[in-house]
Amino acid sequence: MSRLNDYLVLGGEHHRLVYQGEDCGVLSVPAKVQPLPKFYAQNSPAEITKPVMVNYQVHKFTSENGNTYFIATNEPLSGFDVETEIKVSGISPL
Repeated sequence: MSRLNDYLVLGGEHHRLVYQGEDCGVLSVPAKVQPLPKFYAQNSPAEITKPVMVNYQVHKFTSENGNTYFIATNEPLSGFDVETEIKVSGISPL
């Protein structure tokens, strides 16, 4: 069984949210705004609606204390105080 890791998202619509998942290079999470499903008559075929996903690039970040974390973002890490964001989020190191 694979180990689940914490991913801290920085930037975008999921800023400061933490997700858990297996090792990946791209974290894919459902967008906050999804299209409404269509209604169909009982005897007509229905269209399959796929959720809209947002993809974030995953980076390994080593903090000052030597712990390594997964940070998911589509923006440069230099635009964030990553150390503070890690402390606020409470995510677990690898």
